Amino acid sequence: MKQEDIIKTMTDEMFPKSKGLNAALLMGSFARGTFTTRSDIDFSLWVEKDGFVVEDFISQLNLCLPGVKDIRFIALREKFVVYFSDCPKMELAITMQMSGLDKHFLGSEIEAKEKSIVFANPEVAPALREHLDAILSEKKQGLDTSKKRLVKDLVDKFIYEFENASDMHRRSDSYRFYFDYNIALHVAIQLLYIAQGRIDFYYSPRNITKFFDKQHKEEFLELACSLALPEANKKKRQLLNFFYNAIELCGCHSEKEIDDIKSFLEYIYQRDYIWNFRDLSMLCKKCRPRVIFRSSSFSRYQDSDAFNVAVEKNGITTIVDIRDEKEKQDKPYDRKLLNDYHIRYLPLPMDIMRSLDYDSEFPHYSDMEKEYRWFALGNKEFFRKFFTEIDTSKEVIMIHCHAGKDRTGSVCALIGLLLGESDEVLESEYLESEMDADVRNIRSFIATVRECGGAEEFLLSCGVSTQTIERWKADTAVR
Repeated sequence: MKQEDIIKTMTDEMFPKSKGLNAALLMGSFARGTFTTRSDIDFSLWVEKDGFVVEDFISQLNLCLPGVKDIRFIALREKFVVYFSDCPKMELAITMQMSGLDKHFLGSEIEAKEKSIVFANPEVAPALREHLDAILSEKKQGLDTSKKRLVKDLVDKFIYEFENASDMHRRSDSYRFYFDYNIALHVAIQLLYIAQGRIDFYYSPRNITKFFDKQHKEEFLELACSLALPEANKKKRQLLNFFYNAIELCGCHSEKEIDDIKSFLEYIYQRDYIWNFRDLSMLCKKCRPRVIFRSSSFSRYQDSDAFNVAVEKNGITTIVDIRDEKEKQDKPYDRKLLNDYHIRYLPLPMDIMRSLDYDSEFPHYSDMEKEYRWFALGNKEFFRKFFTEIDTSKEVIMIHCHAGKDRTGSVCALIGLLLGESDEVLESEYLESEMDADVRNIRSFIATVRECGGAEEFLLSCGVSTQTIERWKADTAVR
């Protein structure tokens, strides 16, 4: 069955019999007259809220159309998709408001409403025609599709989506970074498409690589995002450069406007450059500001400007590296660089659990909850050295493991407990790292410390003196 035959069947038989259907508009290439043998069929349906029944409509489709392989109603997209055995699929988007037709009608670049309206209930037909006439009139006057307005709207959207992606990178949520990054990339591609003098189909540019020479095509392919967060800064840098080129080619912003846009985006880029970096006092308000910082592996950034900015801006004097030996070998510090910054480097490896011996005692615990229990009970010598060898009255410290979430999160939770922070605050501080952070894990660590009598009793059991504990509290707490 050919697409034209399907459209005729829908127009002559299906739509007039459909209960609760106000109007049906043919969209896309068939409404424009630019279809090919590979073109999908697209309709937009204006339906009544109470009178239209999805299940009944599907039953009618099966009765009216031969060669149907499957029919799906995609509730999240509010559309039916009909798959055929011998031709491309048909999509029918539904809306309960007449204005809901606007997006697809404008997006289809239809020049005359007569080519689109294939069915209209007599009661709504006059209002529908008047509405579509108004849309077409505005379009001709350039009120909706003027290049300058469109570019400015897309630039605003890019900034919003890029900031979202960058924030997800900072919070180590790899999937949400990937998702938002790709939205921002799509907007940048739309801008480049418009820069080539094309506004039609800007919402989904076609064959964009035909605008590139070999070198730029290779650079474009490098924009493909990754779920691996260590690659995020590289990808964000490439995306920003691509975006800057696109808006300059569009020619819709003054030099000052472009400089302002770049300045803000570069601020975002630098703000989120270091994964999981933050001042402990950001949420733990009982901790003195600019005394204890936490991060992912800081050595990963030592060749970047972000390292200099973080150290100089925050006055970091001591880096406490709690990674294991293998992790340190994989990404070691440049000791000369640390000396140049006058940074004291304190390697204090924190043990991860060597065996799962808690199965009988804590059968309901997950492996990670057991791991966090081990962070306390299996690292007493680590905590003795940590609290004994660091003087927060003289040092501004940066604590980090690999991801800056589990081991670092446990150390920061113990500091918070010592300062009298509530469990709610400590849980919120821990969850700020996101990624696969599970509040049950930090609760396991906190519960283990409490079983030992609380933070002070736990530290005493680690071999930390009462004098050292009191010094830590006095020097680290808000004064």
